[in-house]
Amino acid sequence: MVALGVWMFVSERYGAGILCIGSAALAFYGLRMSADLDPLWIEIEENAVAIQLRTRRDRLALTNASARRLSDDEVLHLEGLTSTAGLVFASASFESHRLGACNLFATNLDNAVLLEADNPEAGDGDEDRLRWIVTPDEPESFVTALQNTFASMRDATPSS
Repeated sequence: MVALGVWMFVSERYGAGILCIGSAALAFYGLRMSADLDPLWIEIEENAVAIQLRTRRDRLALTNASARRLSDDEVLHLEGLTSTAGLVFASASFESHRLGACNLFATNLDNAVLLEADNPEAGDGDEDRLRWIVTPDEPESFVTALQNTFASMRDATPSS
């Protein structure tokens, strides 16, 4: 489109040239935006899980949290939600009748793990639980490490 736009300008067809250059700019902008939310790595912090994306870092505080592998049926359901015409989205937010409102940070849906935690910003009518679906390279080890983190957080909380 850029080459066609340049050719249109050389041919003194300025309106067509502007449309070509504009459509190329939108395509490049969309490409850049699509890569902004690519998940790069997952970290378990002292009381949170952090996802490093290309341009930002998201954190899920592990207040009253749980973690589990998704079943095969849930993974198939998730594949249907995240794919359009053969394209699969790596990062998305969606509403599922099976999984609820979720944020997805995925590279391999076969390794999908569902994290749930209390929403610290929940108000009247807001969702009281936050759900993230992540895809660590070693999901069993990741879930075990999270369960150990949950146990250490419970042990550190003073009982009343």
